[in-house]
Amino acid sequence: MILKILKWIVITIVVGLFLLWLGTGGFSAIIANAKKFSNPIQSVPDVGSLVAKGLQWNFVLPWQPDLTQLGAHLSPDTTDSSTSLDSAAIQEEVSSIKNQVDSLESYINHKN
Repeated sequence: MILKILKWIVITIVVGLFLLWLGTGGFSAIIANAKKFSNPIQSVPDVGSLVAKGLQWNFVLPWQPDLTQLGAHLSPDTTDSSTSLDSAAIQEEVSSIKNQVDSLESYINHKN
């Protein structure tokens, strides 16, 4: 009995959806939308031309860096000369960084 009821419910739903599809356009809607596509091959982006142009995509994920800001800033800084470091300060910073690297290397070697 339950299977008979379920079978009729499924048949009713399928027929109802088919009638709803026909009421909203059916085959004529499919034909109208199919006429909008002149050449489906042209709608696929040509990856080769995008690579040749340097991947000029407008899609960037939030965690991706801005590609225009990568690399060293090579133009001279003429705005403020008081921030330039003297040779002793630079040597002190380099030795501090070397000490940090050495301590990290010893930590890594100790872990392995």
